[in-house]
Amino acid sequence: MQNGVRRVLLRPMHSRYVLPFGDLYPGDEHKAMLASWSQYYGPYYNTRAGFAAMRPLWFNMLQQVFNGTDPQAAADEFNASANSN
Repeated sequence: MQNGVRRVLLRPMHSRYVLPFGDLYPGDEHKAMLASWSQYYGPYYNTRAGFAAMRPLWFNMLQQVFNGTDPQAAADEFNASANSN
């Protein structure tokens, strides 16, 4: 805490993403404990490499299953396609 302002980490591994939002719940020890866990969060799933290529493949797989394709066969095709990107 600096000058009475708690820093909130948006992405814990990069200090350039640390922004001062202040203490959102002053005096609440439980919320302070939960906020301290943010250093252990991983990156949000849609920031992962390959997500943009995987997303349309996922929806195509769901459409195939809803239209009667064997779910395991559709999932195997999705997995192979998604991992090839």
